[in-house]
Amino acid sequence: MRKLVLIGAIIALAGCAQTGNVLQSVNESLKAANKTLAGGSTIATLGEANGYQATNLSVPADRDVCDQTAYMDGFKTGYVQSWNQLVDGRANLFRLNLQNRPKDTAAKANYNLYHGKKIVYGDAGTKEVLYGVKWDASGKITNFCQSNGYTKGKNAGLTAASNDFRTLQQQEVAGGIGS
Repeated sequence: MRKLVLIGAIIALAGCAQTGNVLQSVNESLKAANKTLAGGSTIATLGEANGYQATNLSVPADRDVCDQTAYMDGFKTGYVQSWNQLVDGRANLFRLNLQNRPKDTAAKANYNLYHGKKIVYGDAGTKEVLYGVKWDASGKITNFCQSNGYTKGKNAGLTAASNDFRTLQQQEVAGGIGS
């Protein structure tokens, strides 16, 4: 009987040791992922081939985010939505200026600066549904980590798009009416 108990204890300890190794491995992977994001990251290209592709977007770090994938998806969605709204508005303004004053060289140059700069990103709508807040029957949020990460990423993307848009805006041509 003692031998059986001893063998059982050895097997249990071996199982715990194995589980400990697995948990330690998972923990190390999570630490590495968070360390990578802690310094921020870069998106090489954002956008599909049939639209403007933003390149080398700097993604700020957020150490309080528990779901990095949701954060990155939110960043992309926020960036694209904000960028497209800002670029579209400015392109329409200069298009209307050109309709009213067809010889306005500044309006033409500025329209060309913004025209064709919309980012096509088909995942935005599906990500909104995927990371939207979900409640269980008792009214508790079941996906707080994912929803919170997505929202934080979306806000960071909005800010980044606004900053990049201001940089583009500085390239506008002043003056107007030419031959």
